[in-house]
Amino acid sequence: MISGADIKSLNDFYHVCCSSEVTPEESVEWVKLAAADDVTEDFIKQLFHGELKDGQIHPDYYQNVAKKLSQAVVAGLGGANFDPDDRRNTLAAHLQHNIYAFSIAKSTAMMEQMKSALVNDKGEPATFGQFKNKALEVGQVFNEQYLRTGFNNARATAQMSAKWEKLKGYDRLEYRTVGDTRVRKEHKDLDRKVFATDDPIWNEIFPPNGWNCRCTVIPAKGAALSTYDEGVKKGKKSIAPYFKRNAGKERVIFTNQHPMMHKFISDEKYGKPSELQAEKHYNMKPVSRIYETAHKLPELKPLDSREAAIKWWDQNGYQDVKAKDGLSVRLDEKFFKKTIVQGKDKYSGRYAYAHKAPEVLQNPDEVWSHFHRGELQTVYIKYYQDKPYMFAMKEEKGKMVFETFHDLDEQTAINKRKGVLKYRK
Repeated sequence: MISGADIKSLNDFYHVCCSSEVTPEESVEWVKLAAADDVTEDFIKQLFHGELKDGQIHPDYYQNVAKKLSQAVVAGLGGANFDPDDRRNTLAAHLQHNIYAFSIAKSTAMMEQMKSALVNDKGEPATFGQFKNKALEVGQVFNEQYLRTGFNNARATAQMSAKWEKLKGYDRLEYRTVGDTRVRKEHKDLDRKVFATDDPIWNEIFPPNGWNCRCTVIPAKGAALSTYDEGVKKGKKSIAPYFKRNAGKERVIFTNQHPMMHKFISDEKYGKPSELQAEKHYNMKPVSRIYETAHKLPELKPLDSREAAIKWWDQNGYQDVKAKDGLSVRLDEKFFKKTIVQGKDKYSGRYAYAHKAPEVLQNPDEVWSHFHRGELQTVYIKYYQDKPYMFAMKEEKGKMVFETFHDLDEQTAINKRKGVLKYRK
């Protein structure tokens, strides 16, 4: 059996022994990340042989977890791709960043728990067989119990986050349970209660209000407002502190109060997700090593003049491009002016490779997500034979828009290869 303060704390947090509102039949979208799959096996081997150093992250494991949780986000948002003008495109960017950051935190929490099995019950170094058995036991808890609960919560939170974008346009909202026998007593106390949309109570009772919660909120135009009666007070008080929030406003699924997230960002080995570094934390090749075999990289054939770039723009401008991570961005007037027309900054020659912007977005070598000066930024990097090129999009007025596109020198590339790694080839 798994023991230890961390596991007990997580069990208490997830209430894994309590009854759930969601039955296995209602979790048909769930795809189990088996404890003994190839990725976890490799995780265990690297940890045992000391190949996974302190402060490093196993990229394949957390990417695997993130892909599973991303399925829940897609289900909750009602699609995988949206037009740049659809606010779900921006919401997806925020939820993706959070999902990947949480998956990293989860992988480090599991690694710390597995490391305790490197010593057997006699206080001696464990054999690989002993370590593997204990590690798989830990993996089963993290990859089935915790991840299944997290999957259901991610789906519900994404769904309600997307719904908030529409609901906030109404003046009054009504809390609704599913109305069957499995609804929790404390959620029944809130059923059919109506409050103004700008009432602060929605910052505390907006669903989901617990693991596997199925409650929702609907428009209540013209309905009488409810009072803060004993039922409302009891229902509000019974919601666990972690769920007293409005996910639609925060655009976050797993907050920093989640034990795994809290421990991760408090650990000096890692720091904040936006500060994670390619070489130090992800054990990725330095840019200099990538260019030791530059001949293997694709060749970038530049346009020979600004006029050629303008001609390309006339034929391809204002197109919406779906990037590798599913986000969409419009190559708009700002892109045209900054990339093709502008000729005064140090990137004055970028018109010569403006036509490569769609390729960098659709077929990058790396995709990074981080907060820069409080704004969410997604960076796409592709390595060509001469140098790396970067396309960045950011949130502006509720939309993900073009920010910049230019080549990178080695030091700038190092600075841009940081944050939450969403993809690497």
